[in-house]
Amino acid sequence: FLQHLDVYKVHLKESILHSMRSFHQSRNMNNILHNHLADANFLFAKGLYKQCYKLILRSKVLAQDSGNYSALLEFIKLESDLLKVNENFQDQNKKLLLLSDEENAVVDNLLIESKSGYKITRAELLVKKFEKSGEDLDYVALINLFAEIEISEKYLTPLLRRKLFLIKA
Repeated sequence: FLQHLDVYKVHLKESILHSMRSFHQSRNMNNILHNHLADANFLFAKGLYKQCYKLILRSKVLAQDSGNYSALLEFIKLESDLLKVNENFQDQNKKLLLLSDEENAVVDNLLIESKSGYKITRAELLVKKFEKSGEDLDYVALINLFAEIEISEKYLTPLLRRKLFLIKA
């Protein structure tokens, strides 16, 4: 035992880290989606296409509801890979067009989220600057920035909405 103590320590450390990750995985939606993606890829690799498709559909709904557009893109890509194994070619073209439209919509949402996230971060910096300086120019710039953000507020993810609410407060 003493001769292999270093090996046992490394194994114990890896086991502890794995257990801690597993314990906290169900608390964060990003972790849940990441696990679903890994599971779907595994099912796809093993040829379990029906189970993979069901998991993809459930995960796409979760990703959409949580506003995780990057995970949603991954699930759309995997769903399009599933079309390659289907032998109904006419049905594939229709689904491929629908997936393409869905992917374009997600990319548009990602672009809006990126621009809005940048504006929200700018607003956060302006709030800090206004707190220190108290200048009217900073206040006017902040009001104008909030007006810009309000235009695209309906497209914000829950995380960005919460951040915006905290900044406004």
